[in-house]
Amino acid sequence: MVGLVSALWSALLLPQFWLAMPRKDFIARVIADYRFKPGTLNTTLISLEANSAPSVLRSDRIRDEALIRLRLVEETNANSLQDRERQLALTTVAIRNSFSANPADAFLWLLFYSAQTATNGFQAEYLSYVERSYQLGPREGWIALRRNRMALAMFPFASESLRDMIVSEFVGLVDAGLIEDAASNLTGVGWPYKDLLLASLETADIVSREAFAKRLVKDGVKVPVPGVQTNERPW
Repeated sequence: MVGLVSALWSALLLPQFWLAMPRKDFIARVIADYRFKPGTLNTTLISLEANSAPSVLRSDRIRDEALIRLRLVEETNANSLQDRERQLALTTVAIRNSFSANPADAFLWLLFYSAQTATNGFQAEYLSYVERSYQLGPREGWIALRRNRMALAMFPFASESLRDMIVSEFVGLVDAGLIEDAASNLTGVGWPYKDLLLASLETADIVSREAFAKRLVKDGVKVPVPGVQTNERPW
């Protein structure tokens, strides 16, 4: 009985807990891929649509709606094809609406690429959205954490100028000390281009390069990092 009551309490009150949180904090968690309890995103979206405070700018509200809707798409069960298609259509509309108020939002352009490819499959013309994202926000670390992984996945289809921006962003991740993410990108979607990515690190700070090399060794990945001598016996 105690367990049942606890479960009911969590299901009923946890969404209200998130709603009570400042909007900016909640959206920050959405952007950071925080895992929410089932129903929390839907409840928050309904509240956002029905009860936007007068102090909340329309541009902020429609941007938040677009972000939440995209997360709903990402978390929709793949077996619910009809629900997923409906969510994708609503998400595309929300992002387009947000562009009317936030045309220079680098993160939104990245989301638009994600939504379009999820809806229609990959098409080369969609790469212009990613390029637009880089042009508007070339050095925004919180965007780079998601963008670099997505961009490396379509690296073979990118133009030379877009490839240069992707590689430069990878170097920026290492230079900024975002070692875990950079290592994951290299050993994951970036592995086919590892020689190019590793060679580009020559311009990175030596301390960052050493930390990156140590992380790779810890993961059992033996590759040359420019200017760094790896210890074959880390003990």
